[in-house]
Amino acid sequence: MTIDDLNNNLEEIIKDYETNAGKACSYCYDDSVGEALKASHDATVKAFRSFKAEILTYLNQH
Repeated sequence: MTIDDLNNNLEEIIKDYETNAGKACSYCYDDSVGEALKASHDATVKAFRSFKAEILTYLNQH
């Protein structure tokens, strides 16, 4: 597997999470719960992207 393949695979995983997490928000019984859940999902996606960048940076250096 190349670095580009890894990048693409990780990005696909993150996009799948975003899509499925967004669906979960539609099941909330009120707006405040939905907004809190969305904020949590958004923070998780941001963390995933940062983690992915760190991994790829590390692997590109070795």
